[in-house]
Amino acid sequence: MAQKGAFKRQIHNLERIRYYKNLFGSEKPFVELGLVLGNRNHRYLAEVVRLGASLGVNAVFIEPVTIYSEAGASLKITSEQEPAFRESAAEALDLAKDLGIDTNLHNYLDAEMIQKTGEMQKVIFKNAQEADDDPFLSSPCFEPFTTAT
Repeated sequence: MAQKGAFKRQIHNLERIRYYKNLFGSEKPFVELGLVLGNRNHRYLAEVVRLGASLGVNAVFIEPVTIYSEAGASLKITSEQEPAFRESAAEALDLAKDLGIDTNLHNYLDAEMIQKTGEMQKVIFKNAQEADDDPFLSSPCFEPFTTAT
C-alpha cells in the first residue's frame, strides 16, 4: 500500500465489516487478510495474525514477493533470514490455530517456496511429479488449489 493513508483506510474498512457482521450475527462475508512476504516483514507474522484476529478476519494468507525485477529480488527473504522466518511462521501458525484463524503458513515452513519464489513454475512441476499417484494433485494447473486453505 503505497498511497498515503491506505493502511488506515483498510483497517477502517475491516472494522466496519466486523461491526456489521456482529450487528447482523452473520459469518459472511468471509474476510481474508493477505500479506506479501518479504525480507522486511518476515519476523512479524504473529503480529499480523493478532491484527487479523482483532479485526475479525477469517484467514491470514501469505504469498512470497513475486520477483519480476531487481527491485523485487531485493525484497526476497535471504537464506540467512530463513531460520527467523521459519520461527516466526511456526509461532504465527500456532497462534492462528489458537485464535481460530485459517492460514496457509504451513505451506511455507520448509521455506522452499520462499527461496524459489522467482522459480515457482519449477516448484509447481516438482510438486506435481511427486504427487503422480493422485490425478488431481499431479496436474500442475490445480496447484493453486492445493496451497489455498
